[in-house]
Amino acid sequence: MKKILSVFLSLSLCAMMAACGGQSSSAPAAPASSGGSEAAAPAASAKTFKLGHSLTESSAFHKACVKFKEIVEEKSGGSIAVEIYANAALGSEGDMAEGLVMGTVDAALIGPSSVSKLEPTFEIFNLPYLFRDNAHADAVTMGEVGEHFKQSIYDASGVRPLSFWESGFRHYSNNKREINSPADMSGLLIRIPSSSVQAATLQALGASSTNIATGEIYIACSNGTIDGQESPIDTVVTSNFNEVQKYMVLDGHVYGVMGFLMNGKLFDSFTPEQQQLLMDAADEAGVYEREVRRTSEAEQLEKLKETMTINETPNKEEWKAAVQSVYDQYYDVFGRELIEQIENTAA
Repeated sequence: MKKILSVFLSLSLCAMMAACGGQSSSAPAAPASSGGSEAAAPAASAKTFKLGHSLTESSAFHKACVKFKEIVEEKSGGSIAVEIYANAALGSEGDMAEGLVMGTVDAALIGPSSVSKLEPTFEIFNLPYLFRDNAHADAVTMGEVGEHFKQSIYDASGVRPLSFWESGFRHYSNNKREINSPADMSGLLIRIPSSSVQAATLQALGASSTNIATGEIYIACSNGTIDGQESPIDTVVTSNFNEVQKYMVLDGHVYGVMGFLMNGKLFDSFTPEQQQLLMDAADEAGVYEREVRRTSEAEQLEKLKETMTINETPNKEEWKAAVQSVYDQYYDVFGRELIEQIENTAA
C-alpha cells in the first residue's frame, strides 16, 4: 500500500509540474485557435492527460486527435487539457496497450492486433474480407457489436474504450510482381502487425509473414529484407511507402478497427459529466476522422498511381474463397455466432 501511495504521489507531482511548466518539447504544437473564448483555454489547474498514436502529424489519426483535443478543452471550459503524442512517441501500439493497463499511458489510439492483447476476441476484426464496405463497417462498430466490445474490453482489462475509429481497409503491396489474383501472392514475404489471424491469411495465400516494427518497414522494403507490406492507402501515402513499393492490390483484406482507449483508473477519476464529455468527444472526433480519411482517399490513390501499378478491381469473392480455411480455423476461437452476427449486420 505504501508503494502504491508513493507512486500515486509521484505521478501527481509530475502532473502538477507539467500543468505549471507548459507543454513538453516532445509534444506536437498546439492546434491553431479556432476563435474560442479565453475561458475555453486550459487553465493552470486543468486536469491534463496524454494521448498517443503511432502515425505522423499529417495522418487522419493526428488530425482527428487534434479535433478531439479542441472539443474536450472547449466543452470542459478549460478544466481538461489533452497533450497529443504522434509518431509512437509513447511507444509502439503494443507498448501503449500494455501501458494503458499499467497506468503508464493515459490514452491511446491502437489497432486490433494491439487491442487483442487486452481482449483476445477483438482479433476477430483481423479475419479476412469480413466487411463488405464502409457502411457495413460503420454499422458494426457503431452498433450492437461495438457496444459488446466496449464492455468486454473493460471487463477483461480494466481499460475503458471511449470510441472506435478506423484505419480504413488494408491492402497488400510488394516489389516483386503485379497482384492480379490470390495465386500471385505465393512466395512473397509480407510485413504484418503481430496477428495470428493475418499470419494464417497469408499462409492460406501461399505467402509468409514477418512482424518487424512499423518504423522499420520503409527501410526493409527499400533494401529487400521484405517483399512487401499491408496497410491502408492513407498510411502508404503518409509513410511514403510508394517510394519503396512498386505494386499494390486494393483487396481490402482487413478493415482496421481502431480502439480509442483510456486507462480505467484515469477515466474513473473524472466526474460522470466529464466522462460523458470524453466519450461524446471521442465519437464526434471519430466521425471527423472517417470523413477526413475517406474524402482524401481518392486523391491519395491518384498520387500513388503516379509511381505504382495498382490493381483497383480484384475479384473479392475469389479472394475470400481462397482464405476460407482461416474461417474454418477460427470459428471455434471467436464463435461462429459472433462472426455471423458481424457478417449479417445490415448497413
